[in-house]
Amino acid sequence: MHDMFNDPARRLLIVAQEEALGFGHDQIGTEHLLLALLNRRAGAGTQVLASLGVTLERARSEVEAIVGRGLTRPAAVRGKARRDRRLSFTQRAEWILERARLEAKAAEHSYVGPEHILLSLLREDGGEGAKILDRLRLNRDEARRRTLVALRVLPYPGPTLLDSVSGDLDAQIAALREAKDEALDNRDFALAVEVRQNERTLLAQRASVAAPS
Repeated sequence: MHDMFNDPARRLLIVAQEEALGFGHDQIGTEHLLLALLNRRAGAGTQVLASLGVTLERARSEVEAIVGRGLTRPAAVRGKARRDRRLSFTQRAEWILERARLEAKAAEHSYVGPEHILLSLLREDGGEGAKILDRLRLNRDEARRRTLVALRVLPYPGPTLLDSVSGDLDAQIAALREAKDEALDNRDFALAVEVRQNERTLLAQRASVAAPS
């Protein structure tokens, strides 16, 4: 299944296993793939996700809050025994990795890299990784756009309004409201309308995240 994976993607899977072992979990789930994407040792998603307010530390806190720690203590597996141990993937994590191949194919790439795994995870509508992204109020559409730009699948459009704001959804909405007020003060009504349109998009996304499933 992983024959198309490039070296960074294979390294990401190793880091995902280390994250799972660190939590005492006996399988690699979508939450561990997310943590690996955020880990600077393997994560191509670090810069994109961090620019939108998702960091490794915050994600790890959410894993502990949502999933908890397993019964297997990390200290029980050390050194070579830990490196040689192989955990299986959950069915949902396998699905994410398989769909990453489709993301690569859609981009006309002959390999699967960490960016394709991130794109696949951003499409996920269930599972622990998706729950964590929702709890951190990630703007998934914007994360996907920035990832596709990084892959050069989409042309870099130049700075956009959303490129100028960072943080989670709440922080981005607050920044856009401030920009809208400034535009109105300067009587730049065209800019105020553009900012308001972006604000409405983020407000709708926040409402969908907060809506009960």
